[in-house]
Amino acid sequence: MIAFLTPLKTYWPEIQIGLGVVCLTLLVAGGSLRTVRAIAFNTIREELRKKILFFLVLFGIVLIVASGAISRVQPGREGEAVAQVGLFVVGLFGMLVAVFSATTALFSEIRSRTIFLLFSHPVWSFHIILGKFLGVVGVVFVSVALMGTGLVVYFTLTPWWTLTGRVALAVVLLFFQLVMLTAMCVLGSTFLSRITNILLSLVLFFIGSGYLFFKDVTAMMKVTLMKYYVLAFLYILPNFQKFVVPAKAFSGESSLGAVRVLSAVGDSLFRAAAMVALGILFFRVKEVGTERWE
Repeated sequence: MIAFLTPLKTYWPEIQIGLGVVCLTLLVAGGSLRTVRAIAFNTIREELRKKILFFLVLFGIVLIVASGAISRVQPGREGEAVAQVGLFVVGLFGMLVAVFSATTALFSEIRSRTIFLLFSHPVWSFHIILGKFLGVVGVVFVSVALMGTGLVVYFTLTPWWTLTGRVALAVVLLFFQLVMLTAMCVLGSTFLSRITNILLSLVLFFIGSGYLFFKDVTAMMKVTLMKYYVLAFLYILPNFQKFVVPAKAFSGESSLGAVRVLSAVGDSLFRAAAMVALGILFFRVKEVGTERWE
């Protein structure tokens, strides 16, 4: 039995990626690609019209450039400090874009009653949820790409250009972190109010960002039923911390490792597909006003 599980554990990151890609492919294939694509592009256009997104991205780029002032705080480790601050800014503003876009995309359709206009066409619930998810992911991609490009270009023009590759990889990992967060917010939007969804998503993101800390605290608890409940909750909760590149990776004391990167990407795709599938299931029986669709 152990001999059977050893290769499974070794290649688990690749298995996760495969499962995630297969699940997303099945969702798209089952959702009529043309309809899903139309809803996704419409979502991107609607979200990009909101000036607040551009202000967030622009403010993030300004803070990234201004992070060069950190070099005066930690002489000798300037590049590492600037990289950490820059990535924190990309992650923070990317998180805000993901949360507010994902929690608003479906809510705005319901509030404006345009959801009924969609259902007057051959459009099903999985078209809407999958299209909204992919649309918000597109918005997040644009936001992270703009801020990440600004950070990478900044590093190529500084004496710390040797860190450019690691910074670029860290930005990619942050994007996949936000893909998973987007899926969680879209799932929440199918059965929660907008404010509740925003607050709950931020709380869960905070807990997931300190995943190892909360896991260690739970391990020190006395063996009670509550401990097992908390451990089960942490097992289900997405581990957002695994997408953050540690400071040691920029100082050369440790490497990112292909297994860690593949594991993070695979976990993101697998969990995102699972949460989108749950969102489709919940949305099929959701009531809007006095109407219900199956």
